Amino acid sequence: MTVVKLPIEIWKEILEWLYVDGEIPSRDHALVSRDWKQMLLSLPTLWRKVEINLASRDPLQVIQDRLERRLHHAKEATLDVSLITTWLNIRSEESCHIDLLKKLARLGPVERWHSLSISGYQRYSGVPLDEVFVGSFTSIQALSIHGFDYSSTVPGPHSGLFNAVVRSKPRLKHLALDVNCVPFEIQPLLRLQSITTIFGTIASLKTISYDAFPNLRKITINGSDGAPNDQQVSRNPLPATVTIRKFRPEVARNMEAHNISTLFIDQYYGWEGFGTSLELPNLHTLRIRPCAPQLLQVFKAPKVQVLDLSKVDKQTADLSRGQLEKIRQKNKTSTSSLFQENRHLLTIYPTSLVIHFEEITDSVLVIMLEAWPQLKHLTVVLSENSYCFGMVSKHLLDATSPLCPRLENLMMEVWWHRNGQNWQGWRVTAKKMMNSRLNGPLESIVWKNSWFEVDSIIRGLCC
Repeated sequence: MTVVKLPIEIWKEILEWLYVDGEIPSRDHALVSRDWKQMLLSLPTLWRKVEINLASRDPLQVIQDRLERRLHHAKEATLDVSLITTWLNIRSEESCHIDLLKKLARLGPVERWHSLSISGYQRYSGVPLDEVFVGSFTSIQALSIHGFDYSSTVPGPHSGLFNAVVRSKPRLKHLALDVNCVPFEIQPLLRLQSITTIFGTIASLKTISYDAFPNLRKITINGSDGAPNDQQVSRNPLPATVTIRKFRPEVARNMEAHNISTLFIDQYYGWEGFGTSLELPNLHTLRIRPCAPQLLQVFKAPKVQVLDLSKVDKQTADLSRGQLEKIRQKNKTSTSSLFQENRHLLTIYPTSLVIHFEEITDSVLVIMLEAWPQLKHLTVVLSENSYCFGMVSKHLLDATSPLCPRLENLMMEVWWHRNGQNWQGWRVTAKKMMNSRLNGPLESIVWKNSWFEVDSIIRGLCC
């Protein structure tokens, strides 16, 4: 079927999904056919992302031509503007860079800006941006600031532009502050009650009162490797969904966590011997990455229903088998102690569990599942480095005293190909498991791989 035989609305949805991350159409897609090229050029929303990188090594004329072409294709669509303002400090180029920014201001006026992202990691010495971009920023819904070494007492080179944005009272929904302090006036910001999500470093969020934003739903706190005094978050009630990167005890001590229902923790440090528990009375979903069952004793969260210990940390993805074995043995000792001798410290009893099997042994998983007979939904993620799953399978097959007697759904994320022996072997095991639990609540066993191959055993349909 050719492009012209599909309704334009369907093609628009397909292409917008294809470029969902804000990327612009690639030349490869334009070369598919003449119809493809015309379709790509006829959809202004695909060209809304505008980036100016003042540190780019591309010739200035190439950057200017690219900017003009993109703005031409965008027509009257709102724009997602990204400015990388690391200045080269080359006098001969400074006026050219200013002309480039002024061209953006003329061809893509600020009244059309849907989002603004500014980043830079060196001192910017050019003209203040609020002198270039003048107007009302009322259309901006997302503001992101990254990398600048701002001071709380000395205004940064872009503070005038940021102040102009917040004073315009835009319908701002998303705010990202990857800086060491808020680089604009706080009071105009606190009047923007439309904000629903915030990302920021601990330092930048210290001066922000979250309860000023009645529609705030999500916040991401980006920790650091700094001194303990730099890790303390502001004592403001946190919203329902919180993500914490580089989670340390110092972060937890000041957290007003009673409102949190979903907590994501990506990386954690310094919890050995931590003597204080974190009260999370309304927590429903908890994700900890990398997999660390022993960390559960820190959380007093009796209402947790969904527990995700699924994804191995990027830093451990390429570890040798010997290194992985050391991690497994460490987890085995600490997890076994928590789930057996010190089970009174455990307040989390989920009904749904997702667990990555690479950093624990099968005996540890058996101990965990024995402590959680209430589990109804279990997802186990296997990889090539995963330890033998045989002991867990044997206990799940036990008809007289099986693991997880209330289990309704078992999902396996495997690394085997569908035509391999492991795949067929698991199908035999899954059938036996379903037959051994005919008097129980088990409804389905599903396994899939990263190649989108899926197989399943469903109650009433198995042999």
